[in-house]
This record gives sequence, structure tokens and C-alpha cells, in this order.
Amino acid sequence: MIVRGVNRFHRAYVTKMRVRLAISVALFITSSWIYVLEPFGIRQPGLTAPVAGISLIVVLYYSFHVFGKPYCCFHPYFYQRLNENGHNSTYGKGHAIATRLDELDAFSKENDVRPLSSFGFRDSFKNAKVDWHSADDGLCTVEWLLEHAKLHNAEKNELDGIAQSLRVAIESSVQFCFHMDFVDGTNGMEHEQREGSYW
Repeated sequence: MIVRGVNRFHRAYVTKMRVRLAISVALFITSSWIYVLEPFGIRQPGLTAPVAGISLIVVLYYSFHVFGKPYCCFHPYFYQRLNENGHNSTYGKGHAIATRLDELDAFSKENDVRPLSSFGFRDSFKNAKVDWHSADDGLCTVEWLLEHAKLHNAEKNELDGIAQSLRVAIESSVQFCFHMDFVDGTNGMEHEQREGSYW
């Protein structure tokens, strides 16, 4: 079965969502069957009905991630906040880069340049210890791609924005890594609990 995804990391995410979808579908079918058909004369509506309802919601949630329009954005994540105004031109963007990430990584490796993905994508908010990197090293890769890779305007603009953020990080002696988001949307509580900052 072909797994839709904009790059290898997104395909792995979609595969995980497919597995969870299959489990939730099985749970929904099983709980509904028990509730409706009353096997062996046993009926426990107080238990099976809520389970069926909750599993249906879960089925719809995972179906959205598996069959909906793919969402993937690529942006830097910093050890500490760079901009007190909370403004950052790179957060929530990076869709064009994410789409061509596999190609850009391969092009970098062919030319003995450190690829973009080597700077990511561990996230402490998802129980993974972050590997922080030098903003100088990240900027070297970004600037090399801007100079040597065949890029469309959208990709150039996104890389320019990342380069600008990395220059600020260098001036502030702040380390960074790259993150890739597969879900559109976030909340203030998440940002308060995060180890680092997107801006």
C-alpha cells in the first residue's frame, strides 16, 4: 500500500496514524457488535455504548490525518527565545522545504554538505531529548542550498527566512534544531511548557 506523505518523515508519521486508525476501527466495530447483537444474551450498554462512541471519534480523528490533505511544515526551534515580541517569520511555514526535503538532503549529501534533516527533529514536548546544534552550522547548510540548489521562489523565501532567524541566533549565541510539524495548529499552553522557543 502506498503511504501518502511529503517526505520520508511525514510518511513514517502517516504510517503510524494508519496503524492507530486500524486499531480504533477494530475497537469501534467490536464494541458496536457487542452492543447491537448482544452475543450470548449479554448486554452492557453502560460500557459498550460509550466505548463505541469514543472509538468513533478516534476513528474520525485518525481518518483526518490519514486521508486528509497532507500537512507538513519545517522550521527552526531555538534553545531560548530570540524575539521578545513573539514574532517569527518562519514558524508555521516551511511547507515548500518540507515537500522537497528528501531531494535537498540527497543533493547536500552528494556534495559532502551536512543535510537539513541532520539538525532535527527531536522534540522534548514529545518525550524526546533535544539534540541542540550550532546556529553557525545550520546557517552554512542553508546558505549553501540558497547558492547551489535549484529552488523555486517559495523555497527560496522559506530558506531566506530561516537564514535570517539563524543569524539572530548566532548574534545571541543561541543553539537551535529543526522541527517538523504534521498537525496544523498549536496552543499557548504548549509553548509555555516547551523547553525552547520557535521565535
